[in-house]
Amino acid sequence: MGARTRRVAGLIVGVALTTVAPLWSHAAAFMPHRYQTDEGALTVHAGGDFVDPYFATKALITAEEAGLNVDGPARRWIAWLLPRQRPDGRFERYCRADGAWRSCADADADDALSALWMELLNRMTPHGETVTAWVESAQRADAHLNLLRNSKTGLYQVSLGEPFALFIDNVEIYGAFTRMAARHANAGEFIAAGRLGLRAWLLRQAIVRVFWKADEKRFSAAATPPPAAAFYPDVVAQVYPLLENMETPAGGPAQTFDRWFNAHGEAWLSFSEDHYPWGLVALAAYRVGAHSVARRWLARAAPLRNGPRWNLLEEAAYQGLVARFCTRGGADCREGAP
Repeated sequence: MGARTRRVAGLIVGVALTTVAPLWSHAAAFMPHRYQTDEGALTVHAGGDFVDPYFATKALITAEEAGLNVDGPARRWIAWLLPRQRPDGRFERYCRADGAWRSCADADADDALSALWMELLNRMTPHGETVTAWVESAQRADAHLNLLRNSKTGLYQVSLGEPFALFIDNVEIYGAFTRMAARHANAGEFIAAGRLGLRAWLLRQAIVRVFWKADEKRFSAAATPPPAAAFYPDVVAQVYPLLENMETPAGGPAQTFDRWFNAHGEAWLSFSEDHYPWGLVALAAYRVGAHSVARRWLARAAPLRNGPRWNLLEEAAYQGLVARFCTRGGADCREGAP
């Protein structure tokens, strides 16, 4: 590693330590009871028979980032999914029929899922300990993720069968890299932290270079082909850098969210633009200090819980926000209490 590369990696690790540390203390437990089966599978919908590893892994990380303790559900999920990882590092989606789980589709996003799986294993490994099966699993996932990196653009493509890059996926990968870098640095593992920090720094440069549309002051949802404008992923995509603490040319976090909310907030809160209510946007609002917006989402979303327009990721955002507003007791719990 050259001198300039070391300086860049060191800078990224320093940024990770100051911006990617958990936002809130772990005071409450994440309780996915209606989503987690006895054997540990985490279904997309309450009481369902369909598992998408991306949704489950993303939900656990989202819940922990929101301050919830996910240790029990996460360890049960890892124990269920680990033996289902393919030798090449990929995962599939699974359906339950006659009491048995079987592969029924390719994974939704090999690139983001690989990075999130690596991060979840990293989060659940106690400092100073090594879980050999987890290390080997993370290495397989990382090897597959590296196959998805386009050396010309510096971006990760969705899968080997879908050779195009999505903005949301790459921002999620950036977030996973920076959080893992912070964890390694906190443990004194500075070589690993530096390598991940450098990967995050290079990825951020590629994201801005390829996706940022300066004349429109927004990001494109995909590198190519240009997607048709839609609430998801086009509109929702603009708040993902706020969730991942990624600096962008759009401006500061509060300013960026205010501009987004002024343009799209009422459509988002009406739940008319997409099948799901998008609690991740409410988490972004809380993160930038727009607590009243997050409360509005909680109050309006509560009637949808565990219905057809709700999924495990929405539940993680909901429980995380309720825990934040309820930590001080009564008055803050009135709106959106579970």
